[in-house]
Amino acid sequence: MALRYAKLAGLLLAAIGATYFAPPAVASAFYVLATLAYMHDKDEPVWFTFYFVLSDGLLGLFNNYEAVVAIVPGLPEVEVGHLYVLGSVYKALRAKGRAPRPFYRNIGVIFLVYTAFLVVQGYAVGVTSDIRFHFRIVKYVLPLVLFLTLPRLMPGRDDFERTFMLFAPFAFMAVLAQVYTLVFGIAPSQALGFRHESGLLDAYARGNTYRGFYSTGMVLISFFGALWLAAVDGGRRRWLYLGVVIADVLSAFLSATRGWVLAFGVSLVLYALFVARFRVARVAGGALLLLVVFFALLRVPAVERQFSRASDRILTIGLVAQGDVTAGGTLERLDRRAPRVMKKWRESPVTGTGFSNDYREYADTHVGNQNLLLHSGIVGVAVMAGFFGYFCWALVRRGLSLSAGDPLRRGLLVFPVFLLAWFIIHSTSGQQFMFAGEPGITLPQALFFSFGAVCHREAGRHKDTPSMEQEQVVPA
Repeated sequence: MALRYAKLAGLLLAAIGATYFAPPAVASAFYVLATLAYMHDKDEPVWFTFYFVLSDGLLGLFNNYEAVVAIVPGLPEVEVGHLYVLGSVYKALRAKGRAPRPFYRNIGVIFLVYTAFLVVQGYAVGVTSDIRFHFRIVKYVLPLVLFLTLPRLMPGRDDFERTFMLFAPFAFMAVLAQVYTLVFGIAPSQALGFRHESGLLDAYARGNTYRGFYSTGMVLISFFGALWLAAVDGGRRRWLYLGVVIADVLSAFLSATRGWVLAFGVSLVLYALFVARFRVARVAGGALLLLVVFFALLRVPAVERQFSRASDRILTIGLVAQGDVTAGGTLERLDRRAPRVMKKWRESPVTGTGFSNDYREYADTHVGNQNLLLHSGIVGVAVMAGFFGYFCWALVRRGLSLSAGDPLRRGLLVFPVFLLAWFIIHSTSGQQFMFAGEPGITLPQALFFSFGAVCHREAGRHKDTPSMEQEQVVPA
């Protein structure tokens, strides 16, 4: 793993130099050459992590439309995550052997066909003639191809577990960046000379709650990876996995993002109940480490002040439960944003508005479920729900068929626990699931569902292979 960390660090340092210290033409050339190198390199975990970090951000670097390539003059620039998708298509087509079929292949095909329908419907409803908007539709749909290519490029469980290990440093960097920002009043990207101002910090200086949240996609998917590894690996690294979980929870809490705190809290409770099963040593050890980190951070005045403000904001969830949809004037999703989206959806409730001008005008990703209805209608929501339901049901069913002592049994139960948390974030903080996507959102989703398919297939082999205890009772 040390060589992989070094290789990843080298790629990221080169990307920082090309993006922030070189002319745009040099940056574009670097990313094209990097993609060509990826297409001829078999180390998929490193390259996946590299492109994911570029799409998700790092210490305030690589924000939207910074790591880009200008391919065609006059058209919008292409994010480097799209180059990764195109490179994955090339590698998948050249891969030898028969591609493993995910257990959700049939309903996955329905999902992709319905996406194509939404594109066609969008043009039927009306799309601006400007070629830039046609190009943008292609950019929205292209990342979904990863659901087809990634299972072929990462066919083994080891590929995914190595990727999760590569995620660990970035989870720690995300929370440390928040602490640094709170303590010094300046973002790491500003301290490094890449940024000159920050609206979030200006609001914080005026006495408002700091809402900064670094590398949200990495925080999310590294949380899942750590839960998975902790469930199946009882070795010396369990404290590392626990550290990643704590770092991710602290990132969500310090950002005062209610939906994320709720999602992580629910998932940890369910994890303790159904996966760890309240093993006293693990639960006590985790709680002790969390308390140590918590009280250590409280000794820093700036962090203590943010903890207090974040707690006040998060506790406003109780006001929503009491009927105040504005959560004391701190929430506008339910009384302002959602009604506007739903009013437009009612004009086409069955199939929504597709990739049309109407969707582009009324879309609001702050209200995930309502926006999904607007885009894809009742049919689209049913397809999405069917996909999620079948995915969870198949994994739980396969997991419960394994022996109680099989680590993979616990691992399979992590998937529905985490997916529920992911859906809570989608419903409360910002849309995560859709019939389109940007690389920063689609890469972790393709990783999660492809890994589910790999684990389902491996569990099938475990089920078909008798355990040692079973072998002992077979008559001679």
